[in-house]
Amino acid sequence: PAGFVVTTRAFTESLRGRLAGRDTLDEMRRRIVETGLGSGLLRELEVAYASLLSSGAHGLVVRSSAIDEDSLDQSWAGQQDSYIHVRGFESLLVHIKKCWASLFGDSALSYHAREGFVVSDPAMAVVVQRMVHADAAGVTFTVNPVNGQQDEMVHTFSYGLGEMVVSGGDADVFVVDRQSGQAWGAERQRMWG
Repeated sequence: PAGFVVTTRAFTESLRGRLAGRDTLDEMRRRIVETGLGSGLLRELEVAYASLLSSGAHGLVVRSSAIDEDSLDQSWAGQQDSYIHVRGFESLLVHIKKCWASLFGDSALSYHAREGFVVSDPAMAVVVQRMVHADAAGVTFTVNPVNGQQDEMVHTFSYGLGEMVVSGGDADVFVVDRQSGQAWGAERQRMWG
């Protein structure tokens, strides 16, 4: 869908000097959401927002995209916040900053600690897209993230907008062998192929 990206540079410039100190995490997140954005960034966001409205967007998806979000050893899906059905320019601004603040959310920080990942220079991009109303949505991994098999793709789907997929809820998982096309459920139950 049509959209634009609020870059990591916008994150860094908007929050420079505001992430240090002895604030609690709740205070830090509150301060991020209350941060004013520079006039240059606001103008760019206004133009991009107007462009999306002219493309027929009636609602927006505001998605977090952290640096080093996925690697061979880690998957950050669902660790930071994303928002659907965002309407209005002021609401867009609030939700961009809520995405930024979620980089320091309890779930993300617990995952950092559990995986031994040290965030030395935190930054986040935010993807803003036209809302698409879907019957089903999902994620495809071109390499099996569970066992590292490069000859297996994993497809995870759920009805609706895919919220169950990114939140770790009840979703349908299919593994497909790249060579034969044979597919099976997550428990190796043959599905088709």
